[in-house]
Amino acid sequence: MTLFFSILVTSPTQKKNNMTNSEDSKAQKLVKLAMVLVSMVTIVYHASYLFRPGVNAILHQNIHLAMAFVLLSLHFISTKRTLGFSLVGLIVLALSLAVTIYIHLEYERLAMWAGFPEFWDVIVGVILVLLVTWFTYLHWGGIFPILAGISVAYAFFGHYLGGVIGHPLLEPKLVLSSMGIGFEGVYGMMLNLSANVIFFFVIFGALFESVGISDFFRELGKMIGNRFRGGTAVGSAASSSLLGMVTGGSVINVALAGSFTIPAMKNARFRPEVAGGIESTASTGGGLTPPVMGIAIFIMASLLNTTYTDLLPAVVLPAVVFYFGMFLSIFLVIRRDNIPKLHLEYASQDIKAGLPVFLIPISILVYLLIKRYPPAYAAFYTVLALIVMSMLNKRTRPTALKLLEGLTKGCVIMASLALVLAMIGIFVSMVNMTSAGPKLTSMIMAFSGGNMLLALFLTMFLCMILGCALPAPIAYMVVALVVAPGLKDLGVSIVATHLFCFYFSFLSAVTPPIAGAAMVASRIAGASFMKTGWEALKFSLPFFVVPYFVIFNPAVIFESQPVLSAAIGITLMFLSASSMAFFAMGYLFGKLSPLERLLFLAFGIMAIFQTSGHGFVWGIVAGFGFTGLCLFRFIKKNPGQEDLVPST
Repeated sequence: MTLFFSILVTSPTQKKNNMTNSEDSKAQKLVKLAMVLVSMVTIVYHASYLFRPGVNAILHQNIHLAMAFVLLSLHFISTKRTLGFSLVGLIVLALSLAVTIYIHLEYERLAMWAGFPEFWDVIVGVILVLLVTWFTYLHWGGIFPILAGISVAYAFFGHYLGGVIGHPLLEPKLVLSSMGIGFEGVYGMMLNLSANVIFFFVIFGALFESVGISDFFRELGKMIGNRFRGGTAVGSAASSSLLGMVTGGSVINVALAGSFTIPAMKNARFRPEVAGGIESTASTGGGLTPPVMGIAIFIMASLLNTTYTDLLPAVVLPAVVFYFGMFLSIFLVIRRDNIPKLHLEYASQDIKAGLPVFLIPISILVYLLIKRYPPAYAAFYTVLALIVMSMLNKRTRPTALKLLEGLTKGCVIMASLALVLAMIGIFVSMVNMTSAGPKLTSMIMAFSGGNMLLALFLTMFLCMILGCALPAPIAYMVVALVVAPGLKDLGVSIVATHLFCFYFSFLSAVTPPIAGAAMVASRIAGASFMKTGWEALKFSLPFFVVPYFVIFNPAVIFESQPVLSAAIGITLMFLSASSMAFFAMGYLFGKLSPLERLLFLAFGIMAIFQTSGHGFVWGIVAGFGFTGLCLFRFIKKNPGQEDLVPST
């Protein structure tokens, strides 16, 4: 009766507005339904292509790109409530389909006459590049369009520069063809990586949220946290790292895991900025952790033209050092800030239900990869295993709607990755065409005066600058493709070079002034961004020395080296990481003086110099100096003061 009365007294204008809102709601539902349907078609197509490819590699990339265009166009329409934006989305959708259909139908002619496009080929090629640029800007910001724009401008006008940085005149049609329509640039290694490697890994990561695996990690963190004083931080760091291993994105993982780990650490009396720093570091470390490492290890294997099995041993020891340094830093903070031991209630049923859902799919993935199945096959069967295992227990069983939402979310993420990889393809194509990569490397080496350490420092700086605004795997690809060949020419192992770029690209997520992971963590913690960023930097500082050891000590990545030299190098790496932890936290058996902190910093750096070929004297000074200072701190500690490692 009340509803009937409200309808009677509603004015004509209100009725019109209600009808409009109702129509808008229906339109939005139709668009979202279309997104679900396109996502399901996309998944079925990619699964069928795994077992029975119906087209060649370039046409497969074109279909993959078309599906990405459609999904992102629908996503754009679904997020905009005005008619104007909806019309823009529909126009973009129509153009996307027209361009990809044209390329599909004209493939043989375009491939045969690559580099010599006709009038309509040029028009289609320009529209293709503009669409890729527009979607990249919407989802990733301006950094990549700017980089690609600079590389294209350099290709067109670099012949005017002359000297070392110039290049010969390039025909405009050749440049345009290399950007996309000639099956370079947009098409090629980068888009192939998206279509044939990354797709099902992204779906796998997106589904974890749908099956309620976050409950498992939350309760697991509580259980670990009950074991010792301040253990909440240890449990939170462990659970965040495990989750980050699958999600691969430090910022995304902070948003997902930090919502329950940061409040738990604050309740355990960690300062808000410290809680945020621990979560930022742990979430970043998940992307460095084998066997999955997000999707980064598969990207690296593709770029190095090697297999997952061959690359896996190289990333094990650096990951061990990362967790050694992070947990040592946490234990130091527990003592320094006098964090008490708490007892937290946890749901053991959630742990029992979630453990097989996490372990069995991961075990299947690792087994298939070790058996040298292609990564896409392994990821596909892992997705199936995740869905099946989640269905076996009501605590993890998703509803049909939630499962569809997870699959759709994964497809949208995949689509945005496909477009940014296509944008990278344009950048790489222009760099290769103009030989800009070797020139940049020559400039770095000239600026460094031939000093390897300075050249590595400049490369580190470049990785972290790019990584500030980009997801770490994407930043790694750009730097590795441009800089790594030059470092290889200096005698550095190609695997070590790529790992160096990869590690520092990831560390940019916890390095101020941008520090994307710390930015999200600070919001959750209700703390100052800069304070949280500096705490995250301090917790990750022990790992900053590891990439240098990777370069100068092949044993770290299990490459051949004399046994004694390998043992000394690995020992010094742990010593250096420990020194950095003591320096960063300012604590060892009590508060350190400024001089003691500087000495630990010096010993950590000296260990790096020793492995760079500057003689055993640096290693001797670092080893004896570190040991002597630790003994001095132990003797100096106040009577009755507790030991370093928290008691259980």
